[in-house]
Amino acid sequence: MAKWLDDNRLFYRPDDFLFAAREIFKDYFSECGMDVPPWFPERIFNDFDNRGKLIWREHFRTNREYFDVRHDNSIFIRIDEFAQNPKDKRNITNFLPPDCIQEDSSILVVSKEIFFKFIGVNIKHDKSLFSKMRDYLIRKEM
Repeated sequence: MAKWLDDNRLFYRPDDFLFAAREIFKDYFSECGMDVPPWFPERIFNDFDNRGKLIWREHFRTNREYFDVRHDNSIFIRIDEFAQNPKDKRNITNFLPPDCIQEDSSILVVSKEIFFKFIGVNIKHDKSLFSKMRDYLIRKEM
């Protein structure tokens, strides 16, 4: 680690706080004349984020009637319809990125842009024909 400081190498990455620990253990293996084991993680293991994306993407696809996508860049989610008890509601809400949540007290409102980016849905291509026609007519009236 001291050599890293002398060489001006970064030993901390904001997106991967275990980067330096993995590098130190690789050095230990090398100093002991051992190969790095095949199970040793070479990169960040972000299963919480991936699991959250999958859960919310599937809720959006299968329970779309509980997602009120609004024109003010927000989505009102009737989360009580698919998460009945407070613990389930809290758990599923915790999977969302903090900057996505606009309100989560008695209701759940999220940022439309951030939410769709998080779950990997391109809303422009995911709209029904009826929704596209409605949006077109609303723009024409304005």
